[in-house]
Amino acid sequence: MIYIFVTQSGQAQKLMELKSIHPDLFVPKELPVLTEISREELEDFRASVLELEKNWPYEGNGMWRRGFDSCTVHMVLMIKEDMWTVRPTVSKEGISGYGVEIPVDTNFAEEFEKDLLKNELEAIHDHVVTLHYHLKLDDLKRYIQLAKKWDYYFYKEVVWPAIFDVVLPQERERKKRS
Repeated sequence: MIYIFVTQSGQAQKLMELKSIHPDLFVPKELPVLTEISREELEDFRASVLELEKNWPYEGNGMWRRGFDSCTVHMVLMIKEDMWTVRPTVSKEGISGYGVEIPVDTNFAEEFEKDLLKNELEAIHDHVVTLHYHLKLDDLKRYIQLAKKWDYYFYKEVVWPAIFDVVLPQERERKKRS
């Protein structure tokens, strides 16, 4: 399982907590703290990072790494304004480059595709609100550059759609009968 942590705002304190664990992280000084987070939540976050790092060793420069047979997954920290995310890249022995995915708002698909270099595009999956572009990139800096510019989850103007449905037990029984 690969964990991806995405924030829309108000998570600067967690990023600073991550920096206290890994002082080499570059965190912009002007990062605003929009929402106060309880000490308990920060302690839980810290504990979860330390637990995660038992299987995903920290490499430095905002990257974690784990091997799976002939594949290596790097989790890459990306920061843009007051938002941040940790995203996976996959590399495989004997194959150059990194496999990555970038979700792009369907309204910006044409513009995004113009920004791609020859042979970077591998596949596109339609997720209605977003198109998930699977790319093969030569270096991680290119991935970070594209993600900061195009990643749907870095857009401030967007209200993210629900990623799950809440169904009460009574509703579930009613749906089964109908």
